Amino acid sequence: MAGRPRAKGVVDRREGREAQIVDTAAQLFRQQGYASTSVRDIAAAIGVNVATPHYYFGSKPAILYRIYQDTFDAFDDVEIEELPAHEALLALAKAGALVTAQRSDYVAVFFQEFRWLDRHLPEEMCRDLRDRESRFMRRMLELAKHAIGEGTIRAVDPRAVVSNIIGVSAWTYQWHRSGEPGALEGVALDCVELLFNGLLITPR
Repeated sequence: MAGRPRAKGVVDRREGREAQIVDTAAQLFRQQGYASTSVRDIAAAIGVNVATPHYYFGSKPAILYRIYQDTFDAFDDVEIEELPAHEALLALAKAGALVTAQRSDYVAVFFQEFRWLDRHLPEEMCRDLRDRESRFMRRMLELAKHAIGEGTIRAVDPRAVVSNIIGVSAWTYQWHRSGEPGALEGVALDCVELLFNGLLITPR
């Protein structure tokens, strides 16, 4: 039987607390590493009882899983179906740059812990994230191949195109640590523009 619907205020408060837990966990995972951070550390940083993160997520692996889900969702939310291949690549690259600027802790944890997912997460969570990574990489490679075939970007190895696009997100958060989100957004988007002006047959 379906549960009773919750009032909007209750839903908003729950989502707000969940976001606070995940944001705080991402900061600590980035600073200390996932393995060295406990649920007690996360609760103490927020100023709540240690039972609170468990109430909302059930376990520390579920919090890490949420960080990865939210990061992948930022790319899935980009509408590219009607765009030419090179414009779709640019849109995804800009999305990655903005995610890096606005959620640098998430991106740092994403790359920092990905190789250890098998140790950190239950098999089902790990398999889901590996599948999402594979789908994302296939999507990017297909777009790169189409753009090359259409003659809109240079005829280079599609894997090099994708690696460079991902590299903007993978390293921008390390290049710029001023703590000014607006400044970081500018750095990230500048990197995307430089990359694409080198790839496009007719630079914009």
